[in-house]
Amino acid sequence: MIDLIANYYEVRGLKWPTVEQALMWAQTELAEVYELLLARDGGWSRNNPESHQGFDKDALAEELGDSIMMLIVAGLVEGVDPLAALREKVERKTLS
Repeated sequence: MIDLIANYYEVRGLKWPTVEQALMWAQTELAEVYELLLARDGGWSRNNPESHQGFDKDALAEELGDSIMMLIVAGLVEGVDPLAALREKVERKTLS
């Protein structure tokens, strides 16, 4: 996954953020998840409703993925692999 994300940034010509910027981007992506969940509940009055999509599970999955990617990027710019750390923690806590 780390190599895939690095390739994504390279192919798309994206700027690598600082750890703080990556976390801020993760928050904006998470806000898009919340927006979809609010749309699922419905009944909200929105400014410019035509520019806001309704709930869609594929869109939800993509926005969750974007959030996860930015958290991984935050780790990468700090020189740590959060996926490896997560794996180690899960294995340590379940195999003990």
